[in-house]
Amino acid sequence: MDWTTIIDGLYVSALGMGMVMAVLLLLAITVWVVSKLDRALEARQRRRAQVDQPVAAIEVRENRSEDENLASVAVIAVAIALAESAEHEATPDASSAGLTAVLPTNDWLTQGRTRQRSRLSSPSIEIWKR
Repeated sequence: MDWTTIIDGLYVSALGMGMVMAVLLLLAITVWVVSKLDRALEARQRRRAQVDQPVAAIEVRENRSEDENLASVAVIAVAIALAESAEHEATPDASSAGLTAVLPTNDWLTQGRTRQRSRLSSPSIEIWKR
């Protein structure tokens, strides 16, 4: 039996498997480098966004406080309008026809009620109720 043929076959197999492993290692290193570069770019974009974010956050806070102030004003106006309409309804000498002539249409009352109805029927409130 000639061992040189077997040894040559083992060398060729080792060389083939070594080449496959080298290519796989090269692919793994390439994927690792590309992922590191991608993460570095994302981190840079996040840092840029964080630099711009405080200004946007302050604007959002101001807008929220303005919305809360407007909501408070609307609630107060609706309460005043309801109180005034209750005072007019309490007078015994006013008829229903005379009452409409005395009371002008109040846009604050109408808008306040519309706002309340729209908030109660919004999908986000329905989700929070669950």
